[in-house]
Amino acid sequence: GFAIARRLGQDGAHVVISSRKQKNVDKAIEELQAEKLSVSGTVCHVSNPQHRKDLIEKVSITLFMCQSMYMPSMRAPTVVCRA
Repeated sequence: GFAIARRLGQDGAHVVISSRKQKNVDKAIEELQAEKLSVSGTVCHVSNPQHRKDLIEKVSITLFMCQSMYMPSMRAPTVVCRA
């Protein structure tokens, strides 16, 4: 996901980074901003319906790429992606 975000930013897109952990969001933003790319970010845990709703409401979507992985601690992965 990070490499795709970097490439989209290099191609002129404003990229919105999300992660379950704020420290991951901050690290990604810092690295991309150091490359003079347009980036912002927010915490979003895909198992939390409110986090998903907040992310969708915060961004103007041209392309929404959703990358998630199965977590054994979850009964079933739930990811809602809309564009």
